[in-house]
Amino acid sequence: MPSSEMTFSSYPGILSSTDDWYVTNNNLLITETTLEVINIEKYKNVKSAENYIPNFLRVLSASRFSKTGQEWCESISAYNSGTYSSQWMVIDYNKFKKMKGKKNKKKGLVYMLEQTPGEVIYHDITDHITSTSYFGSFNRAFLKETKLSLDENLIKNLYGNTFNYFGAQRRIIANHYSPYVKDLKTLKDLLRQNGYLKANNWNDPSFHKPSKAFSARLDFLGIPNGGIDTKVINSELMDKKTSIAISGPTTENNPNLIPFKFYGDHHRRNGVPKEFNFPYIIMNSKTLKDNSINDKYEF
Repeated sequence: MPSSEMTFSSYPGILSSTDDWYVTNNNLLITETTLEVINIEKYKNVKSAENYIPNFLRVLSASRFSKTGQEWCESISAYNSGTYSSQWMVIDYNKFKKMKGKKNKKKGLVYMLEQTPGEVIYHDITDHITSTSYFGSFNRAFLKETKLSLDENLIKNLYGNTFNYFGAQRRIIANHYSPYVKDLKTLKDLLRQNGYLKANNWNDPSFHKPSKAFSARLDFLGIPNGGIDTKVINSELMDKKTSIAISGPTTENNPNLIPFKFYGDHHRRNGVPKEFNFPYIIMNSKTLKDNSINDKYEF
């Protein structure tokens, strides 16, 4: 079994991540974001129960038995239900170490898989990563075949660029800040970005709309939703099978971002604290097994 141990962000009593953030001892990072299916007619392609394997089982099996990103994609492609439309990314840090400092970049560093009710498509996007320096995932289909599967051109004609990868508000933000991302701290700053009412010298989509930020805060609009956590990793942390994580909506680099707080007693039935204002923590098998949640990380 290539990955005899893996850590992932999750919840008590849950067998898989459901956050979809997996770090394996085979040096694979596996993560995903949801794809929006606007045309509900696509759900006619959902398979009957006897013809699919639940997504969490396929993810766990692929993550345990795959040695590379390609093997992971091949494994999870079988028995898709069509009910979990997602954009998966598998980063192979074994490839990263071999590629480091070399002019001729090898394949297989990053694989992307997109699954929709009617299709499962995957490609090696290493060339894209090495030529642009990053890939941003914005809940929008990136691969051509997936766009066709989701009728992107039809949706664009109906709603404009709102549901288009290149028109995504977070892509505008990512393109603005990506040149400044040099290390874990600046990566974290981008992932936790929300420019709500913050003075700036560019046309930030989130200035008037906190829901359009990289880390959305819909609670300012009366809706308890948005970016609820952040996880980051790099090659040095992968060597230690460690992630840096924070729980709760963003409050960073903007004085207008007060911590999220439940009002009344609604939070008590869920067993969660009234206010979400936590530090970054070190997340690995040791801290999880020892319940060492106080192992904090300072940026």
